[in-house]
Amino acid sequence: MKIIIRKLSLIIREIVFIFRNYYYKHLFQVGSNTIFLGKVYYYHPTYINIGKNCSINEGVFFNAGTNIIIHNNVSISAGVFITSAGGYMAAKDGEIINCHDNKTVEIEDGVWIGANATILHGVKIGKGCVVAAGSVVNSDVKDGMVVAGNPARVTSKVNVVSAVIKAGC
Repeated sequence: MKIIIRKLSLIIREIVFIFRNYYYKHLFQVGSNTIFLGKVYYYHPTYINIGKNCSINEGVFFNAGTNIIIHNNVSISAGVFITSAGGYMAAKDGEIINCHDNKTVEIEDGVWIGANATILHGVKIGKGCVVAAGSVVNSDVKDGMVVAGNPARVTSKVNVVSAVIKAGC
């Protein structure tokens, strides 16, 4: 009986996986061979564009005030928060007011974003970069860099960027 229950459970999980991927691929603009490995949260799905051969893990949150562009061969780990909406406070006529702005987020080919990282509005992450788990990226990252921390700072260079991108890994 336990074996039957386990097999049924596996079949149900596979069906849920298939339906989830079908749903997200028709909700967002998604390239071929991109997979969603769990539930994804989002605002304004029409602004979200995901390339080919990407993997999006459980609990990723897309807060799209404007375009979020994810190129090919990108891996986004669990719990990542990506927002193209932001804000700031300004003084106007002696009063402090809240202001909102939306700036495109772009993640180039071959990027790996570690678990629970945050990518803020207006950021462009270059080809082959690695964003360490828990990092907060608030400024652009050049090609082939490893960034970590809050705010994220360059810690080293990736030596195999061109090989990874060419191989499509």
